[in-house]
Amino acid sequence: MKLEARHVVAIVACVCAAAVLAPVGVMAATGSLVNITDPSYASRKARVSADGSMRVESRAAATTNTFNRSSNGVSSLSFTKLIEVSGPRRLAITDISFSADTFTSQSTAGYAARLEFVALVRKSGTAACAYNAAGWQRTTLRWVDVAATRTDQLSFAGSPLVPPVATGSEDTCIGFQVWVLPSSVTIFAGISGYTYEP
Repeated sequence: MKLEARHVVAIVACVCAAAVLAPVGVMAATGSLVNITDPSYASRKARVSADGSMRVESRAAATTNTFNRSSNGVSSLSFTKLIEVSGPRRLAITDISFSADTFTSQSTAGYAARLEFVALVRKSGTAACAYNAAGWQRTTLRWVDVAATRTDQLSFAGSPLVPPVATGSEDTCIGFQVWVLPSSVTIFAGISGYTYEP
């Protein structure tokens, strides 16, 4: 088959049209502004950060509502509050860390302590947040056995650990209760996460 002049003219015209129209198509694809919003709450929009990543939830390091709280050394069978917020703010936990220190350079066998991490929601009254405080509803988040002279961490990298949700203006607090504690052992614990509003 031999190309005729009309075929050559048609091919050249198509190449010229493609060269002229290609930048317009690319501009339309890359220059369009698109908002991604929650259909129930129009104010909830996905955002693109300065480094080019899209933020679709308030994860730690992506928001100013982050927290990182740790306890002083605990050397008794007691409850220690790590954080408390008032509703409608809610808590999401991304990490829990804990260690049992003997303040010696030698490790010991077995676990040193048993801890219960709990969330408490105030349902009534004015009592301060405590393990058995009147008016507070307690929920166990995690039980952990802490090995002597070790530091361990529970990470919730995918979905955060979300404690029971307070309704309205109820307070929520998170802490830990020490249940087993050999003598000469001190417990240190901490949590990281963020707060958010529904």
